[in-house]
Amino acid sequence: MPTPHSIKEALLLPLRPTQPLIFQMYLQILTLTIPLTYTASVTYQSEAGLATVSISSSTLTVDINDASEGGNAVIEVTASDGTCSSTHTFNLIVLPDKDQDGIADEDDLDDDNDGILDTVEGTDTDGDGIPDDDADGDGLPNHLDTDSDNDGCLDSEEAGYFLGTTSIVVDAQGRRINDNQGPITIGTDAYTASNTLLDINGNSVRDYLEDGPTIALTYAESYYCTSGTDPTPTLNFTVSGTISGNVSPTGTFTASPTGLVFSNSSSGTIDLSASVSNTYIITFNSTVGGCPSTVTTTLQIIGQDDATFSYDSATYCVNDSNPIPTITTPGGTFSSSASLTLNTVTGEITTSTSSPGTYTVTYTTAGTCTDTSSVQVTIYALDDANFSYPSLFILCV
Repeated sequence: MPTPHSIKEALLLPLRPTQPLIFQMYLQILTLTIPLTYTASVTYQSEAGLATVSISSSTLTVDINDASEGGNAVIEVTASDGTCSSTHTFNLIVLPDKDQDGIADEDDLDDDNDGILDTVEGTDTDGDGIPDDDADGDGLPNHLDTDSDNDGCLDSEEAGYFLGTTSIVVDAQGRRINDNQGPITIGTDAYTASNTLLDINGNSVRDYLEDGPTIALTYAESYYCTSGTDPTPTLNFTVSGTISGNVSPTGTFTASPTGLVFSNSSSGTIDLSASVSNTYIITFNSTVGGCPSTVTTTLQIIGQDDATFSYDSATYCVNDSNPIPTITTPGGTFSSSASLTLNTVTGEITTSTSSPGTYTVTYTTAGTCTDTSSVQVTIYALDDANFSYPSLFILCV
């Protein structure tokens, strides 16, 4: 490549035709403002908005708009001292800088600033010195792709670094040494040996190269009764919806709104009897990562029906009026033995056709979380009021 010259250097040359001079720049946005010795005019051609060039009040301004893909711009400046004039042509070559950190890709050890060395993200299969692997087949090789598996999670997060996206500082080789999450120790937090990159589901595929693994969180039912058996969810890592690997997610569970009680916030086991009836959003926050590392599910806790009921007396005679119970939760079913004439819907007892005896009357609610309760009722027969006098004997003399 020819030795670079600056635009300013070229403009200081005598007014004479010049050979094209090359000016290189790596930065994302560069503005060169150069006062002109002579009256000048400018024309330029630029690739896809690479540069904007203008002259105003004898000042030449060159703006590099976007260096992420690199490119060329041809700039012609015609200067005149009123007698003589000459035209200077500049070939502006901007080298690609995908992560726009000021280090051109050809010199940058981490072209996409994801904390993974380019040499780890791919292999140079065609001998051009550039890694060629493209995990998601989108045409952008892994070393330039901040989401190499196209699963919606940044490679930096899936590698385990959780790097920030602002206030990025890099070293002379383009490796990140600081960001808005704090300092990065090269060789500890980022740019570790390739075999230490996260594989949280233990399936021998690095997380930044596979779709997911996502966290699957499921309880066996969509609702539970407060009197039920305390449920524990199933947690798995999945790839494309299929259970993957031999490691289960670890983390903590929370619920919103308040009222749901976990007997174990690590396993997600719910203490049903201590929880309040409501619909809850349960959140699992993974402590080892995942894509995403936070998942939610909705669960309803329903209180047990109140099955209590009562008659106005515990004893009745067969000639009493038929008793009807007071029911706390209507709509259920009454039952008892066949000798008691009982309306199974209302609980009314027909005393006149019931056999004397003591009965257990049971009421079962018809709600989602059913319950039962029982009372005892005794039916008495009428007393035997029959009586007689002794026989009258008449004695004759």
